[in-house]
Amino acid sequence: MLTVSILPQGWTGKQVALPYLLKSPNSKSSPHPSTLMSSCRPEVAAKLAKALQVRKVKKRYIAIVHGSLDKKCVVTSPLEEDVDGKAWFKMRLGNKGGQAAETIVIPMITTKDFTMVMVQPLTGRKHQIRVHCESLGHPLVGDKMYGMQSQQGQAYIDFVEHGWSDRLEAQLLLRRQALHCAEMVFYNSKDPSEGMEESIMYSFHTPSFPKDMLLFCLNSMKIEKESLMLAMQRHGFEHISLPS
Repeated sequence: MLTVSILPQGWTGKQVALPYLLKSPNSKSSPHPSTLMSSCRPEVAAKLAKALQVRKVKKRYIAIVHGSLDKKCVVTSPLEEDVDGKAWFKMRLGNKGGQAAETIVIPMITTKDFTMVMVQPLTGRKHQIRVHCESLGHPLVGDKMYGMQSQQGQAYIDFVEHGWSDRLEAQLLLRRQALHCAEMVFYNSKDPSEGMEESIMYSFHTPSFPKDMLLFCLNSMKIEKESLMLAMQRHGFEHISLPS
């Protein structure tokens, strides 16, 4: 989940007494259900809430998936609840009655067994990226619900009931799914009646790459740090630094 707080210039978190909550996690009505945002200014909260409502938000993720992916993919399969799944909140590819969903997946670095990808969801359905990557045959590394060795969600149930174990580590390779929200951009709505063109209202970027994903790149994918930085720069993530 990405958590963002918007503060007036010069403020710190200690000065915020009652933030305005924009969206709560897993809200079925939200186009971005995994986003929790707050602002201490009601006028800012209103603008961002409207942008979320009309889907004037762009989110880009960096992920690591199983297998060698060598071309851009656009997945448009709808999603629905997996009523036959082992976990009650599991999702699956749906039919025409499912929720419309669209995800762009672009390889950044490809190796024999794994690929680092840039993922841009154009909609924001629950577990959208995870299900769409699985549908490509390239599930996220470390995904307990949809991963390569997740056994249709049994790995998640084992984790909840018994905690992390050596067996799960051997199955999943990471303690959590290798998915990192690197960029979130809010746009002003284009309003012809007011002569307003669409423009960026707020832009948020993560300053550093997660250490667990970095170690996986270095140790399991055998990627040099320099190659990793060049790949990020080529795909517009030049703001991200690598932890030491």
